[in-house]
Amino acid sequence: MRRIGAPGFWRRYARLLLALAALPLWAGTAGGAESASRDDAAAAAAPEPHSAGQADAEAASELKSSSLGGRNRTAEFRAKYRLDGSALFSAKQRELLGRHRVILVPGFLTALYLQISEAAKDTFAKEGFLDYLSSQNEALKDLGLTDAQEFLDNKKYNTQGTVAENARRIAQAVNTAAAAGKRVILISHSKGGNDTLAALLLLQKSGGLRGVAGWLSLQSGFFGSPVADEAMQRPVLRQAAKLFLAQTGGNLDALSDSTSERTRKFMDANAGALRQLVKTVPILCFASWKDKPGEAQVMHPDSMLFTTRNQMAEQGLRNDGLIPLKNAVLPGTNYVAAAGIDHAETVMNNPSPVQPSRLDRKKLTAVLLAMLIEQIAKTAAPTGRQSPHRAAP
Repeated sequence: MRRIGAPGFWRRYARLLLALAALPLWAGTAGGAESASRDDAAAAAAPEPHSAGQADAEAASELKSSSLGGRNRTAEFRAKYRLDGSALFSAKQRELLGRHRVILVPGFLTALYLQISEAAKDTFAKEGFLDYLSSQNEALKDLGLTDAQEFLDNKKYNTQGTVAENARRIAQAVNTAAAAGKRVILISHSKGGNDTLAALLLLQKSGGLRGVAGWLSLQSGFFGSPVADEAMQRPVLRQAAKLFLAQTGGNLDALSDSTSERTRKFMDANAGALRQLVKTVPILCFASWKDKPGEAQVMHPDSMLFTTRNQMAEQGLRNDGLIPLKNAVLPGTNYVAAAGIDHAETVMNNPSPVQPSRLDRKKLTAVLLAMLIEQIAKTAAPTGRQSPHRAAP
């Protein structure tokens, strides 16, 4: 794959990141009523996250040509997204869900988002800034699932850790829940999906996989990210990442774990185990992309990740700003491929000056969880234990 980025690309991206880091200083006040009106107008003009059409057909064709197998459940997702939330789960499905512990697994560097959110709240009385995975947590609580989310506590879980390190921690959490009589449903985002996949392979090898009832993967880079490739290939960026990660409790291997080369080696080395895993555990992958707008967006971009999104789109890659669409689906699993949604807006707010998202993140979580519960119910043996299965054709 060609490198992403023309001359000056990474300087522009660095400025974007610096601007994002400074947003708590002015996001709540800049522009006043004029800014609010402009954001409302942008939201009104934004496409519905559940709009269907030619984009779905093109995405389905792309994923089918990648020989990913599994069942495309995008149409079901769109239909359920239009339903009232109370209609998503039957009484039996709610009872089944309530028997499990749901664990949220965050992505790479996301502890920093949580820290920024807390700083904005404490220092500037700014509620809801970024709020990484907060909507997912709220959705679970609305469904009666009130277990503490220990992986959202940076004192208990290192989002800057390597796949191997975090996999052991996730496997330990599954075993702890199993010892308490609870099976686990895992919901991961971004690199958290790579961490979760490695954890499931550890559990499969050790005989502990029965403690996992199902897994919902949100935008995981199973086959890597061109953004990670670029950061590792450019000496200046690689050195900067090394120094930064050393200061935040991580190391360069954590970033390298998301490169195309490293993920491909992992998938190839575990090909047989992966085939067995997807026959055993109900898995639903959510992949998405957001097309590059026809006109340049400078003051109010449609995505926090518009720079990297645009660069990959110009190379013909349908992507969410960090992950190409086809890289986010684990071979052999059921999946949803949704248009108009980037990598960040599924799990956090779009801070000004980025156009506000129209995606209802709580609804998204509930819909996908309802779909996963359907898969879990279909594969449950009469004894209540999970039986091996294949993704529906």
